[in-house]
Amino acid sequence: MALKVVFLRHGATDKEGVYPGWEDIGLSKDGEAAAVKAGECLKEQGCKFDVVFTSVLKRSTTTAWLACMNSDNNSMPIINSWRLNERHCGAFQGVSTEDAKALAWKSGFNQKPPLMESSDARHPNKDAKYRLMPEAAVPSGESFKETSDRVWPFFCDQIGPSIKARRQVLVVGHEDSLRALCQFLENTSEKETMEMEIKPGVPLVYELDENMKFLKKSYMAGGRPQAAKQSGRKITMLFGPPGSGKGTQAPNVVDALETPQLSTGDMLRAAVAAGSEVGLKAKAVMEAGGLVSDELVLGIIKDRIQQSDCSKGFILDGFPRTLQQAQELDKLLALNKEEVTCVVAFEVPSEALEERICGRWMHKDSGRSYHVKFNPPKAMKLLEDGKPDPATMLDDETGGPLYQRGDDTAEALRKRLDNYVAETVPILQHYGGRGIVKKVNANQDMKLVWSETRRAIADMGLKEPPRKVTVLFGAPGSGKGTQAPRIVDTLKTPQLSTGDMLRAAVASGSEIGMKAKSVMESGGLVSDELVIDIIKARITESDCTNGFILDGFPRTLQQAKALDEMLSTAAEAVSQIFAFEVPPEALEERICGRWMHKASGRSFHVKFAPPKSMKLLPDGKPDPATMLDDETGEALYQRADDTAEALKKRLDGYFAETVPILQHYESGGIVHRIDANREIDAIWSSVAKLL
Repeated sequence: MALKVVFLRHGATDKEGVYPGWEDIGLSKDGEAAAVKAGECLKEQGCKFDVVFTSVLKRSTTTAWLACMNSDNNSMPIINSWRLNERHCGAFQGVSTEDAKALAWKSGFNQKPPLMESSDARHPNKDAKYRLMPEAAVPSGESFKETSDRVWPFFCDQIGPSIKARRQVLVVGHEDSLRALCQFLENTSEKETMEMEIKPGVPLVYELDENMKFLKKSYMAGGRPQAAKQSGRKITMLFGPPGSGKGTQAPNVVDALETPQLSTGDMLRAAVAAGSEVGLKAKAVMEAGGLVSDELVLGIIKDRIQQSDCSKGFILDGFPRTLQQAQELDKLLALNKEEVTCVVAFEVPSEALEERICGRWMHKDSGRSYHVKFNPPKAMKLLEDGKPDPATMLDDETGGPLYQRGDDTAEALRKRLDNYVAETVPILQHYGGRGIVKKVNANQDMKLVWSETRRAIADMGLKEPPRKVTVLFGAPGSGKGTQAPRIVDTLKTPQLSTGDMLRAAVASGSEIGMKAKSVMESGGLVSDELVIDIIKARITESDCTNGFILDGFPRTLQQAKALDEMLSTAAEAVSQIFAFEVPPEALEERICGRWMHKASGRSFHVKFAPPKSMKLLPDGKPDPATMLDDETGEALYQRADDTAEALKKRLDGYFAETVPILQHYESGGIVHRIDANREIDAIWSSVAKLL
């Protein structure tokens, strides 16, 4: 039976929108409600705890008490430790979560904040709670790594042994202290750890094997953040300042959730055009030069969300704009026992927004858009101050002058951003206590922004995108092995070789692995059927969620057809094939020029990396007696399959097997033939364009 531990992160505080660090602030009403709801969820799941661990900060201890009281857990010990406190913010304590420098620190693994002066009245050394702490352990500011390092001893001494002893354990804490515990249990990388999100106010259950190895994790059903999901409709809000890229990501969200994007402007125009009662009222107001009231806008939304395309839910973009609108929207949804499911906030530092917005230039007649940095017109020339010469800002097609919109200046943008922050922060705080606000770092490559956005909405029953199934082909010496790691890094999907998968299956002792082991020990060849079963099992693992790269399989047309059949059972298919092609004479030069040092494994090449001692015979070939290792002076050797004769047989076998496979997939337009008889970077450039 699996070992279990439950983690619970506190909800909204009475100081949202700033980094609190070790400041001992309390919960807001929403935060208290989230803790009560978490307790009710724990009670519903029948959780009875033997011990509870939490920090010494009020927002965490209050969450622990409320959750325990509302789950009938009244008699177990509650153990407080400063080691479970939130990451210390240093001089960033009290700074806005929108601050670019603070945001960079918060998202970094090793970055330290500016330290808080020890004389500062807010310093922990001035707080009686920490009077027994070793002086050297009292922080003035922490990186995530330092937070993780101080949580680790408490995990080893208290939490871990309690779990291993099969005690029912609840740990109530903060984002980073809990993230550190998750890192220990899952053994995640630095990047994976910092991307990990822990929902506030929703119990998170970890299951471990007898050796404390991670098996799986899941959020408990029944908590408030899942209420809207249970009601059937997915109700999403999108927030982002001008230039945040929200408009670029919105169509992706629409496609993933299969729900329409609703903007107040579009709904107003549609209601007026339809001549509905609400639409006619709105029309009368606008024709009189007035502003459409919140009441009228909500009436239009109420009508719109009853249409058939909103049966699965809807995405609100541009509404609510004020806290009052948000509160009135909540009342409207409550009439149908619904509530907002997810709020996605796209965040970009103000200086990056200025670069994006203030660099835009437009062509009036066509609407074509240019950007000084990202998409400059061909005619653009810079002045001495590095700014574009307005006289050279001309449309590429017509040569007509470009212009900048009046609200694309730094001064205008500053006002727009100030208004956005003033309006939006209270709305995000309003929904923050429910654990449904997901902040997305939109100051990165668009693909990475979408990846982060997709994770933010992942709990909402997404339409699964097809996995990217990539296959690599290349004759020996083609350089396929050099390009493969770059492809892995770009696609963020694992490279799977049949040899590695076979060994892993055997080592795991799985049923399929034992069958393969039996065949190999008897001297037989593992059948295609067994190999397919091993691949089928491997690609269900979590690292293959977005896809995988097959290298060394299929080797025959029959294997390709078996692979197609296996993928089709999950409505999947091979997405793309890269065939690295090099003329046979170039392959012979690459392969047959290789010499090896047996003891060290060092590799030399007659043409590309000759040993210092090499001398040539009259026929231009190397004198074997002079092929000596540079470091030891010991003799080098050539592998038996690195001769011209052996290579010819290998190439004949490769082409005989591979050509039919490429022909099999060619009609689907997914085979990319890469000229691999070039410089490594030139080859990669061709591959990268196709990924």
